Amino acid sequence: MLCLLISIVSLQGQKSAMALSEMTTSLDSLNPTNKFLTTSKKSGIDIEVIQQKENQTIKKNHANKEVYNSSSNTDEAIRKFQQEFCGLNTKPNSNAYVTEYVLPQTCEMPLGIAVDSSAKKVWYVSTKKGVLGSYNIKDNKFDPERTIPGWKAREDPRRFSQVWDVKIERKSGDVWFTDEKQNAIWRYIKSSHEFEIYNIPDKKNLDQLTHAVTVLSSAYYFTDSPKYASKTKELLRVWFLDDSSKMNPNLKYSEMVRGKNNSQPAGIMAGRNLTDIIDSIRLIQNYPEWTSDDNSGIKSWFTRYLSWLLNSTSGRNEAQKMNNHGTYYYIQVSDIALFLNRTDLARSIIGSFMRPPSLSSFMAPELSIYSKIQPDGRQLFELQRSRALDYSMFNLLGLFKLANLGEHLELDLWNFRTGKDPLLQKALDFLIPYLTKKQDWPYSQSTQINLALASDLVCQAIAHYPQRKPMYSESYNFLARNTAFIHMDNLLPCVS
Repeated sequence: MLCLLISIVSLQGQKSAMALSEMTTSLDSLNPTNKFLTTSKKSGIDIEVIQQKENQTIKKNHANKEVYNSSSNTDEAIRKFQQEFCGLNTKPNSNAYVTEYVLPQTCEMPLGIAVDSSAKKVWYVSTKKGVLGSYNIKDNKFDPERTIPGWKAREDPRRFSQVWDVKIERKSGDVWFTDEKQNAIWRYIKSSHEFEIYNIPDKKNLDQLTHAVTVLSSAYYFTDSPKYASKTKELLRVWFLDDSSKMNPNLKYSEMVRGKNNSQPAGIMAGRNLTDIIDSIRLIQNYPEWTSDDNSGIKSWFTRYLSWLLNSTSGRNEAQKMNNHGTYYYIQVSDIALFLNRTDLARSIIGSFMRPPSLSSFMAPELSIYSKIQPDGRQLFELQRSRALDYSMFNLLGLFKLANLGEHLELDLWNFRTGKDPLLQKALDFLIPYLTKKQDWPYSQSTQINLALASDLVCQAIAHYPQRKPMYSESYNFLARNTAFIHMDNLLPCVS
């Protein structure tokens, strides 16, 4: 079993054929002419129409599907959820002025509603059941509900997709509505009784861009084949350099509250993978066609983005978050600062995590590892989530990333301790019994755990905590089985 993690800043020694073999699958599946990567980002929206028959089933992506646990605790949670949100055992509250109608199914949770005066119908969307329904005012009855194909919230009894708006198209009578979970809008075509989905894919495109340049630049590093660097350069130019298509250097509108003209600081989390793009840039530095103008242009983009992170209201608010949002904010700032040779800024941030509580925790608790990890290894700010185990791993993976960055500044966050054991090691040791199923997780975890996060954590720990290698290797074998994956944090094998 092999887990491959690649570090760009500290890559040393000979190029590894083993590493190249692990990238083959990703390269084979990556289409160098993939259209999604070369569409303009300035408009902020790309529309892809997927036409579905009303009763047609969309194939499920089993690799990414969250599997719902069927334990007694889960059943109790469902019962409480339904009692709170579903109006069980209630009766219509009609009076002389208002008439209340009970929907056909239990626990439909309708949020969006619109009146079609010409057709004398009231349309609604069930956020829970994933159906489009209508009430016939003329006949005083509900019409048969129409099942929306691929409504993701149906897969989990406690989840729902917010539908903030429903609109009726005046001429055709077609019904339009939003879908929070799929970041999309839907259209119901009355004439053909079909659904169309229009995806808004900027977030997905940014993630796919990151994956593409990671694989392509790594392939160039290990093979010296210019075709990989050439495609990397093309993608980077489209996203960050060309005036007609480049992304604005901020995440001001990456997360919004519908109906309000504001931006949400939490949207900065969408940029967490931009640091992987920085690693890819480093890998193609010796490609002859990557010019000094290209390099200075992309540094200019990241300079403006870093300024926005540091000085915008969203950035300042996100910097104060005590949970994983704060962790990944400081990863972005520190990594970009290193890329721009602002080492004092990076050193100040990572060094703050290692200050005694009397200095760091009191003045800036969000910058203290003491605030994030308790002496017993628990991460209190992650335990409040419905997927507390996943978020504990996610936050710890971010702290591992900060420790990797600290190595380039001679700051040893890996072995920073307050007691016998380093705090990062203590946090992982707290999670290990639950990741390996030796103990039942005592907090909420509404889905199956993310094995990729778990394998990644343990793989890095094998390299940095050799005294724990037997335990971590056993855990890795349990978690990883026959998987191998590429990250950009270190070059190390996890071998059983």
